[in-house]
Amino acid sequence: MNSSDTSYIATDVNGRYSLRVSPGDWTVGLHTASTATQEYTTAVRPQFVKVGARSVGGINFVIVEAGGGVAGVVKKKGGEVLGDVYGFISVTSKSGERLPMGAPIEHGAFNVRLPNGVYILKPELPGTVKYTISEPVVVEIIGNETKNIEIFVNEEQSAAIVGYLVDSQGEKVINVPFKVFASGSNGGWYSAQVDTIKGYYKLSVPAGTWFIGYDIDDTAGKYHRSKEDRKITVKSGQIESVDLAVTVASGEVSGTIVDMNGKPVSGVWVAISSQGFAQFTKEAVSSLRYLNGVTSDTDGAFRFLVKPGTYYVRAFVPPSFGFTNPEEQKVSVSGDEPTRVTLTLRSKATVISGKVTIAGVPTWGFVWAWSNKGGYVEGYAKEDGVYTLKVAGEDVWHIVAMTELKRDTYKSSETAIKVVSGKATEVQLDLSPLGVKLPEPVTASADPDQMTVVTGEDRVKVVMPPNAVGATEAVNLSITPQVITPSQGADRVVGFGYEIEVRTQTGQEVNTFNSELTVSVPYNPVDMTRFGLVPRDLSLRYWDETSSAWQEITNSVVDEVNHVVTGSVAHLTRFAIIARTDTAPPADPQKVKVRVTTAGIALAWENPKDKDLKYIKLYRSKKSGVIGDVVANEVSGKAYTDSGVPRGATYFYTVRAVDKAGNESANIVQSKIAVKGKGLLGKVKAKALSTKVQATIKGVVTDVRLANATLQVQVTTASLKVIVKKTIVLKIDPKLKVVRNGIKVSLTALKKNDAIDAKIMQEGTTYSVVSATLKAAKTVAVKGSVKGVVERADVVTEDMGVGSRGEQVKAVQGFLKKFGSSVYPQGLVTGVYGDMTQQAVREFQLRFGLANEWSEEWGSVSGKTRQALNELMKE
Repeated sequence: MNSSDTSYIATDVNGRYSLRVSPGDWTVGLHTASTATQEYTTAVRPQFVKVGARSVGGINFVIVEAGGGVAGVVKKKGGEVLGDVYGFISVTSKSGERLPMGAPIEHGAFNVRLPNGVYILKPELPGTVKYTISEPVVVEIIGNETKNIEIFVNEEQSAAIVGYLVDSQGEKVINVPFKVFASGSNGGWYSAQVDTIKGYYKLSVPAGTWFIGYDIDDTAGKYHRSKEDRKITVKSGQIESVDLAVTVASGEVSGTIVDMNGKPVSGVWVAISSQGFAQFTKEAVSSLRYLNGVTSDTDGAFRFLVKPGTYYVRAFVPPSFGFTNPEEQKVSVSGDEPTRVTLTLRSKATVISGKVTIAGVPTWGFVWAWSNKGGYVEGYAKEDGVYTLKVAGEDVWHIVAMTELKRDTYKSSETAIKVVSGKATEVQLDLSPLGVKLPEPVTASADPDQMTVVTGEDRVKVVMPPNAVGATEAVNLSITPQVITPSQGADRVVGFGYEIEVRTQTGQEVNTFNSELTVSVPYNPVDMTRFGLVPRDLSLRYWDETSSAWQEITNSVVDEVNHVVTGSVAHLTRFAIIARTDTAPPADPQKVKVRVTTAGIALAWENPKDKDLKYIKLYRSKKSGVIGDVVANEVSGKAYTDSGVPRGATYFYTVRAVDKAGNESANIVQSKIAVKGKGLLGKVKAKALSTKVQATIKGVVTDVRLANATLQVQVTTASLKVIVKKTIVLKIDPKLKVVRNGIKVSLTALKKNDAIDAKIMQEGTTYSVVSATLKAAKTVAVKGSVKGVVERADVVTEDMGVGSRGEQVKAVQGFLKKFGSSVYPQGLVTGVYGDMTQQAVREFQLRFGLANEWSEEWGSVSGKTRQALNELMKE
């Protein structure tokens, strides 16, 4: 869905349901329950639907009867049942896919209902349990049987990590509240016993490698912790001594938040940091976390205690206030006297608008913008792609958009625009595929009296301890991956965000918890390398809806072994890993030349020397000083020809560079060229169409015109790399079939968004093809009377992988051979899908952004890869 809205309903006695929702993209899921006579699994995948102004039907689910299952116990080596152990049994398929099934472990016993099949069962135990799992258990259910199994664990002799809080002189810091926690080895989360009077802690853990974090709970703000977590390895029975460094503040920054009339404003979140909002200096990354954050009081006042140095003070204004963030202020602090600063809110008087597109076709998306001076705004583009943002002028704004379509994710580069007060600015945001799918949401029923562990398919995990919820009946704990993950200055999301919530069976959200929950968010080592990050750069944060800012979870630890960041929280919202990343745009392309040719407008340039340059992006406008529309995205090389351009106009081109972090150069110099004459530059000649076979057009009506006995229908289809629009003028056929919501209707009742299935009697057709491979719009005009168009059948009709054989394998090998040594250096066409073919498919997938090493399709011909091969092999 487009936001965090949720709707719940129970099915009636006939299994029917009806949900009332707002327009947008929704995930519809099902949680099954057992009846008195039959039990069911919860292995039902959610469905994704786009809701407009009309009702959407046909979202059906098929549930699986669980006639059998597994009854088991958890034992120590030696045979003793662990009657004091609580936890959760997770279930995965034979291929390793985590299934939405499982059961709690109570007093060392569990019972999981399963249909016939092969499964892998693994216990998940709370971090406080001093046991490690020996091996997962593989079970096969046949004939709806119930199998009895035993899962063994190894008992670990307890180790301990102890120490004191100490200042820069090594002196103990006493009478200051603090917390110490650890994550690591068995994936558990451990909290230490602390003695605040002595400044002492003791952390009892099993043997292994642990990452130690700590937080100073000092309301006065005098004491600050070091950012970097400590990595400690302990053996069974060992006691390791580790003191934790604390900085004592001797300086002060205080100030006031005011509006443009000088009136104090309360309720604004203020933060202080050692680096600027948009500033990124790799050498200083260890001190990048906010040192503190407070909310302005009734007098608009705020106060920080810090050590002497240089700081940046910024504020985040609630959207409901009608202002945008004030300009960030740089201050120097000494230990002699307080440093005063006033932050003045700014007016949202200037408009940035435009369209969000994929290969030039409008799409919905989440749009946000941040400015060099500390501003932030957000909004949405609807299905027509149109968005509008209101911002403060006299600032450089970085506009970004992101979306997901059927779990495929897309994102634009960060387009930087200098905004002048009162002067509206238009910016087209063209999205590129990220090559990774948004993980599916997961929901589990939780007994409030038992520990609940919910894990997503990408290892995001939430642990809710017993009695954390005050409810007496079962609740639903859900994890919904999100693309609504805005960057703010140099703070950017690593991976996806996750909306986590607990709701009662009636759909009421639970906001109060009796004890803290543990949230673990994974990170991909590939992303770390891509952005030049190290584990200490990462922090777990939550999105604060009130201030529209990512705020840090101080009780969090980076686990470098398991590649997760874990924290304990007392409230649920949207969570993500944030890292301070490069915000410096690449240098501008140089020596841009533009000229008119018979093929179109030819552009040439010199690429910047930046080592992290990723691609070139081209804009075209009919107005000087206006950046215009994106005509080509992700251009490699140093030249491009813009074909299909209408003659008789003057054009202004802007050539920009984009780096691997998504930063776009901010150059505004344009290259002007006038094109004389009429018609189109680079128009493609018409292709001959078959006149032998009468074709059938199926699609959705997006435009209707009834005149002169003709029906004009625009049918739009979309695929991964090519988007085709066809405008077809049909002669009315008595057999014309028009369907609305599954019911045949008369021709005169035809409306937009009706489904159409029509025989072509006569047509005048214009095809407009936008292709990511062609990098330009190509137009084909067809004249005369023809019976229809026959499309070539798919070449690859089944999925293939290592071990596959046959003519279809030969066809794929022959096609990959055409790419040369960069994709398939061996070039063998044998009909046998071996390691060399697998590697060639991987190179093909990387080239077209279809999959990577973290994808299920990696190295196989299936899903998007098979679809793309069929499309390209038809050309």
